[in-house]
Amino acid sequence: SDLCTVQQLPAGVMGGVHQVRQQIGCGTVSILLGIYCAALLRVLDMPDLLMMTQVDARTRAERNIMGMMINTIPVRSALREEGTWSDFLSQTHDSSVTALRHRNVPFQDILAIVRPERRADRSSIFTDFEFTAVREWETPAEIRQRGIQARAIVRPDPATRYGLSINVAMSAESGHVRWAAKSGYYDPADLELVQQAAGLLAADMRKDVLRRPARADLLPARELATVRALGTGSRRPIPVDGWLTRLSRHCARIPESPAIRHASMT
Repeated sequence: SDLCTVQQLPAGVMGGVHQVRQQIGCGTVSILLGIYCAALLRVLDMPDLLMMTQVDARTRAERNIMGMMINTIPVRSALREEGTWSDFLSQTHDSSVTALRHRNVPFQDILAIVRPERRADRSSIFTDFEFTAVREWETPAEIRQRGIQARAIVRPDPATRYGLSINVAMSAESGHVRWAAKSGYYDPADLELVQQAAGLLAADMRKDVLRRPARADLLPARELATVRALGTGSRRPIPVDGWLTRLSRHCARIPESPAIRHASMT
């Protein structure tokens, strides 16, 4: 079954986002997108990634029409070692704005043109990651003024069709994040690592946007030193004519003969 969890935004994240927004001129959603892209890039050790996001496809003339009129757009993000937080967030913002200019292009048309390579489970880079950010629902002022009691009805979390979905519901000073992941791709420990990295990187961004993003080491110093020491011991040469070579030679010589036998199994 899919993994679902809800997490309060770490303390000070929204305050940091508002502070950085005033400094570099990027929007709130672009900065939040940048934080979570940076966390994924750090934890998964990837050079870049493609993040899917859902946008309102209404035009100005259609903005009062009710209904689900949304489209999916891809946003590419890359974390360069020599770049600063300001560079990275500006690049993420520019990539988002460029994608938004094509918000009315059907997503299926993009897939038909790109024809992404499909994996064994039919997934592709277009189904790895999803990010959305919305305003947290609040009772409208006119309802409060009339003294009408309103309450939110919590519905079960729907299953995600993405490897990992990050959905932020934000208010002025706080908010929460809903994480949904396919259990075949991630486990709870993986989600905790990304959550922890996002908190560390948000704090690092708030300190100084003109420096490079932190490495976000998530292991204790002693354990990290042990991991880094792996593979630095004594070395032994690997024989050219190893077991794999001999096995391949045997299979080529006698195709009908069992190559490996274990008890009654071959």
